Amino acid sequence: MCRYLIYLCISVFMLTGLMLYPHATAASLPNPSSCADVKVGSSSVTDGYYTLVSNGNVFEVYCSGMNTSSPKEYIDLLHTGSALNFSFYAAGGSSYSDDGSPGVRTTFTKLRFDPATFQVDTGDFTFSESTGNTYHGYKLTQYPYAHAGGCNSSNLMGYANIDLRGLPFAVEYEGLALEGYYPYGSIDYSSNNQIVNMTANGFCGFAIPLGADELTGGGLRLVPMNVPGAVSITGEVKSIQVSGAQPNALLTLYDSSTHAQYGAAITADGSGTGRFADAPGGRAFLVTQTVGGVESTRSNVAVTVPDQVQLTAGLCSIAVSNAEPGATVKLYKNTAEPQLVDTQNADNDGRVAFTGLIPGQSYIAAQTVSNVTGLFSAEAVVLADTTPPVITLNGLNPVRIMEGLVYTDAGASAADDQDGDITNRIVASPNGGAVNTSVPGIFAVAYNVKDTAANAAIEVVRAVYVTPIPVFASADVYKIVVSGARPGAELKLYNTVTSAVYTGITADANGIGVFPALSPGQTFIAVQKVNGVESDPSPPVTVLADPTSLQPVLLSAWTDDQGFNIILTYSRAISPSLDMNKFHVSINGAPVSVSNAVYHADNPQTVTLTLSSPVPYQAAAWLTADAGAVYGVEGSPGIAGGIYVENRTLPTVTQQIYEQLKQMSGSGNRISIQHIIGWLSGHSVPDLNGDSRVDRDDVATLLRLIEPLYSGATP
Repeated sequence: MCRYLIYLCISVFMLTGLMLYPHATAASLPNPSSCADVKVGSSSVTDGYYTLVSNGNVFEVYCSGMNTSSPKEYIDLLHTGSALNFSFYAAGGSSYSDDGSPGVRTTFTKLRFDPATFQVDTGDFTFSESTGNTYHGYKLTQYPYAHAGGCNSSNLMGYANIDLRGLPFAVEYEGLALEGYYPYGSIDYSSNNQIVNMTANGFCGFAIPLGADELTGGGLRLVPMNVPGAVSITGEVKSIQVSGAQPNALLTLYDSSTHAQYGAAITADGSGTGRFADAPGGRAFLVTQTVGGVESTRSNVAVTVPDQVQLTAGLCSIAVSNAEPGATVKLYKNTAEPQLVDTQNADNDGRVAFTGLIPGQSYIAAQTVSNVTGLFSAEAVVLADTTPPVITLNGLNPVRIMEGLVYTDAGASAADDQDGDITNRIVASPNGGAVNTSVPGIFAVAYNVKDTAANAAIEVVRAVYVTPIPVFASADVYKIVVSGARPGAELKLYNTVTSAVYTGITADANGIGVFPALSPGQTFIAVQKVNGVESDPSPPVTVLADPTSLQPVLLSAWTDDQGFNIILTYSRAISPSLDMNKFHVSINGAPVSVSNAVYHADNPQTVTLTLSSPVPYQAAAWLTADAGAVYGVEGSPGIAGGIYVENRTLPTVTQQIYEQLKQMSGSGNRISIQHIIGWLSGHSVPDLNGDSRVDRDDVATLLRLIEPLYSGATP
């Protein structure tokens, strides 16, 4: 029921179109002859159009200043513009302009009119606009109506135009004249004296009303004339319907605000009716009829009704077309009582797009132009979105990362044909794409997303390979020794030439495995395999044949309790000749310089490196020895290679206790079991290993502090 209220409002608006320009008379004076008469008996009249009667003539005026004691009458000019109803005083000769303009030009839309004498006050500029200026004794910035002037301008004359078409008045014949000093020019009347074109020049010369001042104006006498009666018009959907015209009269449509003619004139039919089609909706118009070359007074003002808009259903959207540019378009749910959903303004092509709508829901729309609302459109049912979004991985798949390093997931992007970029809706699992890199293995990061219509994308999975640390391979006679592996790890050799794979060896409790019975001269790389993932390969090594050519091979490395020293163990005895600069250490991937290298005569297979910065507790350290960093006792240079450093650095709390125990031991710096027992008498066993629990491993760490019995031993 509610939707039809709009239709009712439109109908009421059309019926009241006649009142857009009020034509009223006061109740106490049924035939007012002035605007002052209109005010009699009423205190609420406003400026507007009113009908007056004077000397038996009925005509319409615009009453201005109705809130004052002396309102004024004006007649409304239907034909206006730069070349209609204007006056122009040309600059040149003995007159001039100071702004570069050709002179002063004034255009008029309404004329001050005396309904008693039918005279126009040409010097009233209330409803006028002026451009330029002219000096004639003083500066003129506006020029009276029905005036043309020039002062011997060699290339420009003064001009003026009077156009009273659409009014029941004409210019009194010979009511205009050429005046001034040696004036020349022309005054041309139309056949019914409603149009007058004027030119003037001289020393100076003017075309002006009789008795008027050439600069300030005066009175222009008009005479009543018979014109065709005004027609009646009605606003319809994008059209104006005309009635009451004379058969075959020429009908002209005007914009009521600008008085600009809209479209071409049409001819009334034999019954005096006509229809202007394809007029813009929501616009106010008026119409005149022309019979025998004489144009009637204007009709009432009527407003066209906007056309129905057209709807095209899309996925979760409605596209609106056929609206007036800039019109307000309202979208409603098509229910028993239409529910407003959204409001938008049409673009320059009369289009609007409504998005985010409910699939399967029926919608209707209507446009409003200049407070006039058109009829509802036909319904459109929104289509359902059944297309799922698409997920695209960023970065590599699969990804390899060494155990102990921090994994940062590269993420993914998601796009939907309706929602666009929905990357921010992606859910990565487990735990947002986190991977535990403390244990080697194959892990999966899954990505899922849904669009607004709850369509789920196909799940995309990235495989993350957490690889064991690389092992170290050393060459021996007819065999390869692999060290630095996880105890129990599967060890493999790959022949770098034939790609043959050697398996079946498992790392022992010390992370060492030996591949025997290999052919001398063959080159291999070694890997360890843990939880189905192989490590990156070791540096290549070549199987030896001659025992006299054995070279020292780095087998293991670990830190002392405080992390400042790394103890290296080689495969055989080395000479005291060490090259400190050929040892390279990195902690968590950052290089750390070696400040000293010490040879141990009592244990010739061992070297101690002192670092400029300690290896922090649980940090990942990697050591590389260049060829010639050490030499065998026979003079053979040590084999180049790298190895993972076993981190035996004690936590900070353990180091603090260690210092306390050393103080208890006195100057000898030897910690005995009695010192530990004495310390425990006043303390509880702390979490020395930093694993958030106190257990036998913490007791074993205390025992490691005893020197010399436990010094350097693994608990």
